Amino acid sequence: MVCQSELLLTVHCKSKNGDLGFHDIATGGTWEFSFRPNFFGRTLYFCSLSWPGQFRRFDIYVQSRDKCQNCLWNISPDYPCRLSFKTKEIVQCYPWNSPTQLGSKPPI
Repeated sequence: MVCQSELLLTVHCKSKNGDLGFHDIATGGTWEFSFRPNFFGRTLYFCSLSWPGQFRRFDIYVQSRDKCQNCLWNISPDYPCRLSFKTKEIVQCYPWNSPTQLGSKPPI
């Protein structure tokens, strides 16, 4: 995950089986995690992402959607975009999850 904002990005990612904790990412900074996808094809990791005055949620890894082994994301307040691991070029951008998905308030 690469932060492309001029503001500090706070990330909190988890799956139903594990919490990856809170991480602060500075402009141009990166954060990564690894895991083994579920044999049944149902692996899901979701993240809350916040900047001063702004809060978003996004499913950062959906096994049925993301066919990458090394998924690389460019995160900006506008949208999350998956990048090519080799070329670092944008493959596809996605909308943020709606505020009603997984609740509408940031975790405390």
